[in-house]
Amino acid sequence: MKLVAKCLVSNLPHSCPYCRVSEELKKDYTRHLLIPICLKEYGYDTQELYFQAGELFGGNGADLLAGKALFLLENGMDMTIPVIEGLEKIKKLMDSMDVYEIILPKISSLCGTKYIYDGTFGGGFFEGKGILPSYLEKI
Repeated sequence: MKLVAKCLVSNLPHSCPYCRVSEELKKDYTRHLLIPICLKEYGYDTQELYFQAGELFGGNGADLLAGKALFLLENGMDMTIPVIEGLEKIKKLMDSMDVYEIILPKISSLCGTKYIYDGTFGGGFFEGKGILPSYLEKI
C-alpha cells in the first residue's frame, strides 16, 4: 500500500499553506490507490489548529525527536507533544498494513523530505528533513 501526504491530494478539511495538490497523485487517490495521512490530523485535537502555521524551532525533525527542538504554532502554542503522539498513530496505521511507499512533500516542517521552514514564519527555509521523514528513518 502507498501512503501519501493528504495535502498532496486534497485541500479538505483544510488547505495546507505549505503544499500544493498534485493532479497526478489526486487521480491515484480517487482510484483508491493511495491512503492519505496528515500529521496535523493525527496530532492536533481541534480543527481550528489546522489553520495555524507551525514551524520547527531549534533544529530539524531529528532534533525534535531527540528532544532538542520544538514545534510551535504561529500563535506560540507548543505542539511538540501532540505531533509526537500523531507520529505514534501513523505508525500504528502503518503496522496494520503492508506499506511499501510513502509520498511526502519536499518542503514542510512536519513532512518535508528536503527542506524545512526556518522558524520565522516568513516563508524562508533551509535544507533538512521534517518531523515525519525523520521519524520514518528511525523505525
